[in-house]
Amino acid sequence: MVYLDSPTYDPETDRYTLYDNAGGSATFNITAATILGPTGKSYRPISKSGNIITGTYELMVDNLEIVSNNFSNDVKTLGAITIIPKIVTPKVSVPTKNYDGNRMIKNTIISIDGLIEGDDVKVVFTGLYDEPTAGTDLGYIVDDMILGGDDYINYMLSTTQINGADGIIYKIPLTIDVNDMTKVYDGKVNSVYTANYNGFIQGEDQFSLAGSIVASGTGSTAVTVGTYPYTISGLTSDNYTFYYLGGNVTISKAPISISGIKATNKVYDGTTLATADISNVVFEGIVTGETASISTTAVFESALLEKIKQ
Repeated sequence: MVYLDSPTYDPETDRYTLYDNAGGSATFNITAATILGPTGKSYRPISKSGNIITGTYELMVDNLEIVSNNFSNDVKTLGAITIIPKIVTPKVSVPTKNYDGNRMIKNTIISIDGLIEGDDVKVVFTGLYDEPTAGTDLGYIVDDMILGGDDYINYMLSTTQINGADGIIYKIPLTIDVNDMTKVYDGKVNSVYTANYNGFIQGEDQFSLAGSIVASGTGSTAVTVGTYPYTISGLTSDNYTFYYLGGNVTISKAPISISGIKATNKVYDGTTLATADISNVVFEGIVTGETASISTTAVFESALLEKIKQ
């Protein structure tokens, strides 16, 4: 029996060389042996990157080159090799989304540090913000991470949970379109303002907002008859950005009624001219604190009749 030195290994070529101590050598690769497929054909299972997938395989010599009369091509290998999953580390990009009223993380990318280029591997996960309110530097947790893709069997995550504090939920726009308001003159400024809201998420309305409507512009101070523009402000929200659209306040004349006008008697003079008595005139509809006066003329319907046409 001849005892030889152990083969030498060249990491650059991934090949072993065994010398026969007589100037000859055999150079080869050691790899996992092929397995028998369901169709009866031998094959070696590889990933998308071209590497043998995880599992336990018998050893075999490949690419054998013999430069020696002391070695034959009949090579026997003993033992097996177990390829275990590679440990990789998930990394979470900053999660962002528009405010939607819930804590779910929707837009984030989990990269995999240590993944071999070409392999098909992705991370499936669940993620929650600590709070559903819009803001920056929000706390969150990405949990229950598992690997998927065609080559996931060849990898193992170093962790299945990541906590962060740089999450972002963006405010969403809310358009507030004020209504045109009308009122009859009463000597006071308009006190009622209404608006239409467009942009609320399902389940929310104007009662989800803080603050109160504050009107500004001439429409908020005018008391006399006319049409005046106005807008509003004063509402606040952590989750909405407000866009206000203005409107108008129209004040119309107030109706009044007049009674108590009489014509004084006169001596026939052949004309219809009459003198109006307004000493007992009554105005109904005058705004409290205001006064009104009247001047009028009167004629009889006929020079022969004692009837006033007012």
